[in-house]
Amino acid sequence: VNARDDDFKSPLHKAAWNCDHVLMHMMLEAGAEANLMDINGCAAIQYVLKVTSVRPAAQPEICYQLLLNHGAARIYPPQFHKVIQACHSCPKAIEVVVNAYEHIRWNVKWKRAIPDDDLERYWDFYHSLFTVCSNSPRTLMHLSRCAIRRTLHNRCHRAIPLLSLPLSLKKYLLLEPEGIIY
Repeated sequence: VNARDDDFKSPLHKAAWNCDHVLMHMMLEAGAEANLMDINGCAAIQYVLKVTSVRPAAQPEICYQLLLNHGAARIYPPQFHKVIQACHSCPKAIEVVVNAYEHIRWNVKWKRAIPDDDLERYWDFYHSLFTVCSNSPRTLMHLSRCAIRRTLHNRCHRAIPLLSLPLSLKKYLLLEPEGIIY
């Protein structure tokens, strides 16, 4: 599953390029490494980011969730505006990615990346995003999620379902989108 072609792309890179969450899930469960880099230094999460806007039928939030739950490195915070730029019409994808950080502060590039019609259409989500990503700390529940995920690292997908917790809390720990950020 970690075989590479001439450009060092793995099968996971190719599944990510197609935003194919079913194939990505199969690859990751078979042991594909979420952080393998291609010849240009891009991991699968960057591939999903590159194609989100051109794969309207895809479910990028599932792709991001799979990768992050299998230990993929997060997008470099100063480049987070690129997530918003690529996913502005898919708030669930933004929610999954932003919830992988203990705290991330918004900047003017974030607002510029959102077309006015999407800002209006998803106002509740974007209002929660900018409120949470201000200068105030995240909730204790979110910080606890981050601590648990940091401890489990690339075992989140395997270990969290085994925890003796209510299903809703397991979904929360696995970055299941809720439609709003708190």
